[in-house]
Formats: sequence, C-alpha cells, structure tokens
Amino acid sequence: MVRPMARLIVRPNPSVKGTCLRQAPYLERYATKAMKKLIPIILLTSITSATHAIELKIVTEGGYVSFAAEDQWPVIASQTKPPVAVMAFQIPNQGDASTQDSTNLSISLFTLNSPKAQSALAKIGKSFGFENPTNQKYKDWETYSQRAMQEQTPYTILDATKKVANVVVAARLAWPTLNTNRMSYDQEMRKLFYNFLDSINGYTGKYEPKPNEVIRRPVN
Repeated sequence: MVRPMARLIVRPNPSVKGTCLRQAPYLERYATKAMKKLIPIILLTSITSATHAIELKIVTEGGYVSFAAEDQWPVIASQTKPPVAVMAFQIPNQGDASTQDSTNLSISLFTLNSPKAQSALAKIGKSFGFENPTNQKYKDWETYSQRAMQEQTPYTILDATKKVANVVVAARLAWPTLNTNRMSYDQEMRKLFYNFLDSINGYTGKYEPKPNEVIRRPVN
C-alpha cells in the first residue's frame, strides 16, 4: 500500500552545533539560517534496522541521486536551489560534547552546465590552511585529504568528487582532533566517509516513485 504523502516541518535543533570549514561550497551562508527549505523532493525509501540507515533520493532536473544517511544524524543545513544543492549532517560524537567543535558530513550536487556551479566546484581540493591536500583515487572518486585549523582546533577534512547521473556530486567530512575523541575516531571517520561514498548512486531519466516510498516536501 502506498503511504499518504507526508509534510515535513523543519525547525532548528538547539542541540546541533554550527558547521566548520565550509562543509561544502556556499554551506556557511545557509547554515546560520532557520532551515525553511529542503530538497524539492526527498524520497524516504527504506530503513535498515541493523544499521539504522535511511536511503534518500534527491530528484534533479534530469534524474536523481540516492545516498544513505543514518537516522541519528541531524540535518544542519539544506540549500537546494540550483545550480548548487547542499545537504549537511552533524555526526554525533561524545568526545565533542563539551566543546564548540563538531563532526560534519555534507553532500553537494553541482549542475553541469552552470558557470556558477563550476566555479564553486573548482574550489574543492584547495588548501584550507597549513598543508596541501593529498590527492588520491578511491574507486571512481577523486579524493582529497588535508588538515587545517578551525580557531584553536585542528580538523581533518576529506573531500571527494565524481560525476553521478547528470550532476557532479561532492562529499565532505570534517572532524576535530580532540583529546576526548576515542583513540579509533580518525579510523572510524575515514571508514564512515568511504561507506558514504559507496552509498551514492545516480540515475538519469524521469523518476517514478516506487510504492514503498514516502515523498516529503518542504513546508513554507
């Protein structure tokens, strides 16, 4: 049975911290505003109880991009008007509970034929601070790794880009180096990032919602 269309009301979460190091191009501009816009059409397709993963599909002009996010990741920013769409999450970490720092993950969609999008995309992989990014290939992804300071805290920043369907997708994960982090935290975050990349898929052509999907639209 097809579920009735759901209306999603988005309100700022007072427990969610601000973003760091421009999680994706243009993100800081929107992260400080009340989140009144979401992806024009977000399709919640499945929840896997073992991993608590939610599959989201972002419908674009000529297809869609899907990815998996864990249900305990709060949405901290969403800007969805072309030519650059951004959705960002905060990754919970007990180690940063008493600090102003946070671990953040974002996904951006860049329209291929837009000069504005191409200009923003060109900034990915540039140095944020005291070292040049390390450039490597991960499957079909171009990845960049670097460290930079956010005020007094060093951060690790991972970026990745890839053409997916009719857009270029960029992902970014940034996390702080804290004495209160678990000893395995860096390794866990790298694994999380690559798992996130593996979850991203894209398709071209008109999207037809499936019977088990719930369509969620923004509320003004």
